[in-house]
Amino acid sequence: MKKMQVAFILLFVIIISTTLACGKTAKQTEVAQLQPTYQYIPTTNSEIVFAGKVVNPNNNEWTNNRLVLVFLKSKEVARAITSTMEYAAFKVTEFIDPNAFPLSSSEVVDCMMVYDNNDPSCGRQRIEVRLDNNLGIADGLFVLHIPNTYELNLDKLGMPIDEVPFVQINEGDEQDRFGIWIDPFNEGDSREFYIPSKNIRYVVMVLPGDLSQLPSEIQQPGSIALLDGNRLVAVDPNALEATPQPPAKNTRFDQVVESPNEFPPTIFPINNCGGTAEVKQEVTQTYIHEIIDESNLKLGIEIPILDWLKIVAEIEHRYGISDKQITTYSTTLTIPAGQNIQYTLIRKQTWESGTAVVVSNGVEISAPYKILKSETFEVANSEQKTCP
Repeated sequence: MKKMQVAFILLFVIIISTTLACGKTAKQTEVAQLQPTYQYIPTTNSEIVFAGKVVNPNNNEWTNNRLVLVFLKSKEVARAITSTMEYAAFKVTEFIDPNAFPLSSSEVVDCMMVYDNNDPSCGRQRIEVRLDNNLGIADGLFVLHIPNTYELNLDKLGMPIDEVPFVQINEGDEQDRFGIWIDPFNEGDSREFYIPSKNIRYVVMVLPGDLSQLPSEIQQPGSIALLDGNRLVAVDPNALEATPQPPAKNTRFDQVVESPNEFPPTIFPINNCGGTAEVKQEVTQTYIHEIIDESNLKLGIEIPILDWLKIVAEIEHRYGISDKQITTYSTTLTIPAGQNIQYTLIRKQTWESGTAVVVSNGVEISAPYKILKSETFEVANSEQKTCP
């Protein structure tokens, strides 16, 4: 009888010791089984990463030489150009229960056990999975690193952890980061990422069309700003910000005249002789709306800069266009299977000029102006060619 009591006491001590070593109660174990996974949350992050793959939605090509931008509080904070590359980054995830492993072995890049109190029975799985799902070297890829100015962590974004769009990532160095993989990211699209805890919004945008076709004014880093309504404007990154002008109560526009402007024709030959299905080719153009002060040209005088800014504000209000606003337009050329067609496109602009008269604080100021209202392509001709 005494031997049985001693055996029972020893068994009881072993059970208690095992429970203490693991640091878990029965209730904690039950919770772990009900909620087997959670995101690995770091203590600090040096950067936020936006990466992904840009796709042309018309032909599903993964396109290189496209400009990708990140904005914060209307300012451009980073830009990248898509290219053929490999982005070696990995999602870092820990699983409380190794038996609840949700990924196939082909997806796992690195896997290790992490033990509590050096006891294997309390182990949990920590794995690293390739962020781009083993895409490898590919076209159309971009990577943007943003300084983590607000010292954000995945648990400090002000949203439930299961709604956080970002993941903890490892880029093979000593820095901690979290980021997101955007795939597909269609040309011309934008994505917004609101951070409730800081009341800030990151906007990622990819401009349509080849970088070489973009205006030279926006080729320099920091040369684009984002206004309300996702309107892009060209800015001088080295200039001081102008103070917004309040609208004037009394404004009129005199001698308003519209004038067209045409560029020389552009030829687009498209050969689909060997094709079995129709082919679509999108021709894209980006331009900048300009508001030009013609005081010197027409009157031989220089209008004070503050007066001109007041006039610009009224011109913007009249036309619904911001000075230096960036607009992209396109036309799609369709070629049936087995045909060879030569298209002729004409690029057309519409300008408008006049005199803006503004009454500000009881003082009347005026200036002649010119504004680029719109630009478009016109298909002037399509000529059927003989297939070789």
